[in-house]
Amino acid sequence: MTKDQDEEWNKFSLKELELILKDNLSVAIQRGFNLPIYCVLISNNGGIVAVHFKVSKEGKHVVETVAEYASADLFYPLHLFYSDSSGKAFGTTITDPRESNLKGQA
Repeated sequence: MTKDQDEEWNKFSLKELELILKDNLSVAIQRGFNLPIYCVLISNNGGIVAVHFKVSKEGKHVVETVAEYASADLFYPLHLFYSDSSGKAFGTTITDPRESNLKGQA
């Protein structure tokens, strides 16, 4: 790969991010997390996205972005941290956009 191709490969896409968040949210719920669940994603270049998974007043599951910093320029590796209102937390790192590391650290 050329340097430009490699840099482009390491940029994240919103579709990839959505899949990663959904996969990790499933892991959090399997570990006994309860909604609302918060997630902070930190990029290799310092970009940050924070989201809130919750149930709306109408009973629908919703995702709300609560903070963003340079989200259009996030790069792998991505560090994700999940926490719920009871204090449960875990983190994981996605080092390659072609792979997902759902093991995490509790």
